[in-house]
Amino acid sequence: PLYAQIGDTPVSIARYRSAMQRGHDSADVYNNLAWTLLEAGRLSDAQQTIQLGSQAHPGDQRLAATNAVLLYHAQQPGEAFDAFETLYGTAAAHHNLAILDLESDDVEGALEQLALATSSPNCPVQAIEMQNALTAEFNRQRVLTARRQASKTH
Repeated sequence: PLYAQIGDTPVSIARYRSAMQRGHDSADVYNNLAWTLLEAGRLSDAQQTIQLGSQAHPGDQRLAATNAVLLYHAQQPGEAFDAFETLYGTAAAHHNLAILDLESDDVEGALEQLALATSSPNCPVQAIEMQNALTAEFNRQRVLTARRQASKTH
């Protein structure tokens, strides 16, 4: 991950692939390579890497979770939800989608997912806390916007 962290993505990808060719093909290597590819905007390559990793390491939860993230980025939120739900349950699946929505600057989508999470049994405390914080910030922004608009008309 070091090369990817310092912005040398091509070297990072090459090192992961080289390690895999030398037999160091743990689930972590597949997972890290997929994330590096995703961050480089190479979604299709990331998906292929996760598929190969999942074949080599069936049942690995990190690979399955990364697959859910890749499905979200591939504009397949229903499939992403199903994958997260299989791993973590309904409430946590909605919570994970809310996090991805926030990372995509979709605050309203995140609030919708958090409403679904908090109305589900076994809702993680983190989802409730996130919903409260996000709702407060969203309302604060609406008030500020309304004030700015009102001051422009006067």
